[in-house]
Amino acid sequence: MEGRTGNPTPTENQPYPAHGAGAYVRWGRFAVDTLLVFPAMATVMPYEPQRHRRAVEELLKRIEAHVGRPALSEHKAVRLGGGTDVRATAAVDRDVVVWLAFAAWHPADAGPGHWGVELAMDPAHRRPEEIVAALASLRSELPEEDRHAVWAASDDVASAIERDGYHEVRRLYRLERLLPLANRRSLPPTVRIAPFRLGTDEAAWVAVNNAAFSGHPENGALTVADLKERFAFPWFNPDDLLMAWENDRLRGSCWTKVHPQGVGEIYIVGVAPEFQGKGLGRALVETGLDHLASARSCTTGVLYVEGDNDAAQWLYSELGFTTADVNRQFARRVVGNRF
Repeated sequence: MEGRTGNPTPTENQPYPAHGAGAYVRWGRFAVDTLLVFPAMATVMPYEPQRHRRAVEELLKRIEAHVGRPALSEHKAVRLGGGTDVRATAAVDRDVVVWLAFAAWHPADAGPGHWGVELAMDPAHRRPEEIVAALASLRSELPEEDRHAVWAASDDVASAIERDGYHEVRRLYRLERLLPLANRRSLPPTVRIAPFRLGTDEAAWVAVNNAAFSGHPENGALTVADLKERFAFPWFNPDDLLMAWENDRLRGSCWTKVHPQGVGEIYIVGVAPEFQGKGLGRALVETGLDHLASARSCTTGVLYVEGDNDAAQWLYSELGFTTADVNRQFARRVVGNRF
């Protein structure tokens, strides 16, 4: 059987040598029903960490220098070494990776999980047809019965995948404000703040976090192993994970993260459900911002908030945060406002 360019259709799991023109191609286990257009002279293949990782890291540096933000989320970047919970494809021109399509599995606390997908496209290879081709190559590597959702941090990616049949299902806003705060509310009188204790507080933190984020597509089913994975991040400091205790019961926490150039992030803030509605959430955010300003000399505070979390958006507006950026998620199978 011949492809549209006259090239023989590749056999299963064989790289497809692309030549800049469209071709129907069978990739992996499934037939791709999209007219694929790849960069001239590039070969599209499953990502192999030992073979491609250095070139991928160079790709990510080029993209970050061009757009001013990381090309992959932290959750994906730490999995570039591979694993059973990742799938990825890459377009390689000689020894240069010109795009990476990457998926990581997110389990759910109830119901099925999903593959979270991100595309890292070289600035010279961001045509709509290349974006669609990158996504199609990755999609054919995912189990057909599994759900997947694609993050689009830029309008060109969003427009291309919308034309490919995807629908927006979620928005994540990046908010920021200058530090320090002018005023800070007091914590409830029965609550004390203490830094995280390695080897002691892991189970308590996971239990409260999962209860606070029940139903969240990424943060509602974390394990102690997931938590310890983050301890290996170069920015991790247990003193920046502020634990709110009432006697010996953990009521909530505010995990802060220090970035370069004086930027401090409210990384994760959560309150136990039975303690919500008592002002602890706001007090924890303010405590975290004060910690970033006073203990870490940060001059800008940032955080991320779901687009449908009206209560949190109102709170952060009250605290002086404004929208700096938005990341949108798209899916093909849409049920209600999720996928």
